[in-house]
Amino acid sequence: MNNFNFFNFKERELECKKFFDILSKHTNMKIDLHMISHDSLFDRSLNKKIVIAKNVDISEAFNILKKENCFYKNHVRKENIYFSFSKENEKFNICFVDDIVSDNVLRFMNKKNFLLVHTSKKKFQGYFLLSRHVNYDELLKIQKMLAVEYEGDKGAVSPVQLKRITGFVNTKYGDNFLVKIGFVGNNVLDVDMLLKYYDKVVEKSNTNQKKEKSLKQI
Repeated sequence: MNNFNFFNFKERELECKKFFDILSKHTNMKIDLHMISHDSLFDRSLNKKIVIAKNVDISEAFNILKKENCFYKNHVRKENIYFSFSKENEKFNICFVDDIVSDNVLRFMNKKNFLLVHTSKKKFQGYFLLSRHVNYDELLKIQKMLAVEYEGDKGAVSPVQLKRITGFVNTKYGDNFLVKIGFVGNNVLDVDMLLKYYDKVVEKSNTNQKKEKSLKQI
């Protein structure tokens, strides 16, 4: 049940600020902020996408969104607000899986993984802390593997994939679902172990074979 008051931007703002505060405590990666029209969620050819800010500190994101009246634009004009890790980042220490379905949510929480964001009634986005910084290609491999392990969206594994921001309504399904934090943990994934098992997990998935070994530690 989504219990937020949809006429109270203060509650939305607090949820948004909490999200960025959590991220900023664990990484110094730069981010970009984006706004996409409701219609463009269904027809990408409309190309109604605006970059609100590029290559900014996570700690600055909330104030930028507030200054740009993004809470009003989301509520009244149905603009969807996202962020992505900036292309300018050379190193990454947080990875991401899109569209984790409910069946894998309990597993995510039992492992006490970093951050779970509830993006719609049946879908979640998951963030994982890494034991060390990785480059773009390494992050891509890790996110491909985690998408397989958590049955997420295997087409949304780019290191600069758009991600929803808590405190804003997801207009896609017409149910006024407010994106919110679902769980916060402190588990850190071992990068070397993840890369070691990349070929086993991802390659077998690509050939539709049964996975030889599951990463129980994830």
